[in-house]
Amino acid sequence: MADSDSFYEEVVSPSVRDFEAERHSLRYAYYAVWALDSFASHLFYDFKTALNLKSRDDSDFKRSYLAKKSEDFQLVLDASIAAKHALITRAQGKRTILASSDVASVKLEGWSSYYAGPDGDDRGEQIVVHNDKHFCRPLLPTTLRAEGFLVGELANMLVRAKR
Repeated sequence: MADSDSFYEEVVSPSVRDFEAERHSLRYAYYAVWALDSFASHLFYDFKTALNLKSRDDSDFKRSYLAKKSEDFQLVLDASIAAKHALITRAQGKRTILASSDVASVKLEGWSSYYAGPDGDDRGEQIVVHNDKHFCRPLLPTTLRAEGFLVGELANMLVRAKR
């Protein structure tokens, strides 16, 4: 297993940069959310012992610790899980994305870009989350904020662990 730093540099950052360069690509969107989901698992296993983390496993750490600290990470995590399982049939109340079909490439124009919220002012073809909880919410800005959040968590964990 690569350590968190190496995994970020070799997998996460390039995946997010690819999505940033091609914000309309569903493939790059999923690569980015899967990489961030996996990066969070790396953080758990790298620092579990040094920081005496109380989570049962990496899934518990992501849901009960990281997702509670960052709504952006929660959405990215939900997108990753929905893509992996195609349709969420259990624990629906805990998820904001229930099906992989909730993540799609659309062209935001006119009213749809206006109602997409603060991230929707960037018009054009892009990947959005669209369901009863989110109306055409662009995924790229959320992904970039989630990446920044996790990099900040890595920095905090490194300081706390005094590696």
